[in-house]
Amino acid sequence: MFGRPLRTPLGKPLDVHVDYKEFERVCIEQKERQIERWNKKFNAKYLPELSKGQIVWVKAPTDRGFKAVVVES
Repeated sequence: MFGRPLRTPLGKPLDVHVDYKEFERVCIEQKERQIERWNKKFNAKYLPELSKGQIVWVKAPTDRGFKAVVVES
């Protein structure tokens, strides 16, 4: 850098052994924690099943919405 010789081993190859099973386990755990934090932040939860004849509110992004009745699950 700037015409000076490097004094670090940046360009040298490393003999590193990667345990891919452990790596995959850690990645899955991190993803689960991210999902939990997102759900907690935005109060996300699973809604109950809709039953036949139940009145629901249907809303599209382009309208104000309207009442509807569930015909089947």
